[in-house]
Amino acid sequence: MVEKLDDILRRLERIDTRLATKDSILSKFFYIIEKLLIPVGLGALTLITHQASIRISEAQRDLAERQEIRQAAESIQNMDLKYVELFYKDITSKDSETQTMALSLLNLMKPDLGKSLATWVEQNPGFSESIRQRAKAIKRGIDRLGGLNNYRIKIYYPQWISGLSKEALDIKNGLIGYGFQGESIPIAGASREFYENVIPPQGFEIRYQPSYEEDVADALKKILTEIFPSKPFRLLPAYGQNTPNFISIFIPSNNP
Repeated sequence: MVEKLDDILRRLERIDTRLATKDSILSKFFYIIEKLLIPVGLGALTLITHQASIRISEAQRDLAERQEIRQAAESIQNMDLKYVELFYKDITSKDSETQTMALSLLNLMKPDLGKSLATWVEQNPGFSESIRQRAKAIKRGIDRLGGLNNYRIKIYYPQWISGLSKEALDIKNGLIGYGFQGESIPIAGASREFYENVIPPQGFEIRYQPSYEEDVADALKKILTEIFPSKPFRLLPAYGQNTPNFISIFIPSNNP
């Protein structure tokens, strides 16, 4: 009887030992899993946080761009209102020189507005024949140049390379011959540092605000290609400072 009891006790001890061993293995297993999962979890959290910050940054940039577009549109509209006020004040003057100055304001307005006012003057018998003919010529110019009629087109060339100032002047003269006003086409010799900061042009480039100037940039490219068929002008969106009614032409430093 005693021997049987001892045998049962020994078996129970072996079972307890096995269970303790299993508990130890399970504990080690869960400990290892825990140590592995914590870095993975932290990594996943970091990745999610990073992606969220990128989305927030993109949304903020998109909002800023939309605000710039709205502000640019409001600025253009406000300028048009001022031009219309000045135009009406001067065109109703009895002095022909003042009336001529008033007509010059039409080139600064949005094309549709300038064309409408030019047509009104042209068809109004209350104005002299010379003023009516001048209005007709301005309307013809607006039709020819479209949205570029009230733009400043600045030509940049690398001033450290001789001969490229003449290249810029040739482009300006070509645009003047097409119908643009010379004072609306300034030329600027740019330093090497300036070219590096604005991304060096890889060819003859027309740089424009991508949000609202695609049409005028494309129109300018077509005009330049028509004037200079041997020069491959390309379009390049320009991000950064918002400058309404301004577009630029870059002459490359590697120009052959």
